[in-house]
Amino acid sequence: MGAPIALFNAIKLDQALREDAPSWIKAIFKEFLLLKRIYTYTIIRGRVLEGRLLLLSKLVLKYKYNTKGEVIRKKVRLCIRGDKQTPDIDYFKTFASIIRYDTFRFLMAKVVVEDLKLDYINVETVFLNPPL
Repeated sequence: MGAPIALFNAIKLDQALREDAPSWIKAIFKEFLLLKRIYTYTIIRGRVLEGRLLLLSKLVLKYKYNTKGEVIRKKVRLCIRGDKQTPDIDYFKTFASIIRYDTFRFLMAKVVVEDLKLDYINVETVFLNPPL
């Protein structure tokens, strides 16, 4: 049995709901709970206040696979629509930091070799906590 052809392609919401609505709805709910728990968004009614910027978003749905190519879970992320930003106005107002695996492995090796103490954080939402 070979691995699926497109491991990293996102699927459309309507397709996902036709395939397995309960599982995808659960994954969507989990994503919104994570975002709500850390006060990432505010629901507004009416017009956007002057001087405030409203960024559009969309849900990105993906399957996560194991090494055998079997689906192990369904992953949902609410992503800002960066393609709707305007250069020179709001183009540089959003940022999501990432770490390269080489850097992560180096840090883990350093912790082990120097017998350092290491604290951890919830990596599912670290990009939503810029001070970290």
